Amino acid sequence: MATRDLDDPVPLISARTEVEAASIASALEATGIAAAVEGGMTLGFRAEAPGEARVLVRRADLARARTALREAKLEADATNWDAVDVGVPETAAEAAEVQPRRGLATAAWFAVISALVLMIVCGMVLGYMPYPVGILAAVLVLVGGVIGLVMWSTRDRETENPAAR
Repeated sequence: MATRDLDDPVPLISARTEVEAASIASALEATGIAAAVEGGMTLGFRAEAPGEARVLVRRADLARARTALREAKLEADATNWDAVDVGVPETAAEAAEVQPRRGLATAAWFAVISALVLMIVCGMVLGYMPYPVGILAAVLVLVGGVIGLVMWSTRDRETENPAAR
């Protein structure tokens, strides 16, 4: 009969996602219990067999891990999420400043993608690109490029990377 080694990994809990399992493992490691996640790579497969991510701990730490997990769940249940500071919400004025730039970015991408689609379709259907279609495609690429260049040159470098201040 084989003896059970106290360092052998044993499953503590199964999670629905790898992120959930990693969060549990991280919470256990914060209390000094070594933990690992197993099976996360199979969660994305859809072959009519559900995947699972398991949190593994050493056999010697299993009882402590169960206690730590129970305490973490109790602490999470006791959290008053109405009192948690999640930062300052974006004001309507800040959102209004950003919105026109998003519209310009969309217009630039639309012009460039439209030109590429136009060139590909003409090349596939006709085998060549008629003169007016070539001019239209060139204009669309030029317009998209100019819009992109204007957006790049007028970007707000202060808010682009707040960590670099």
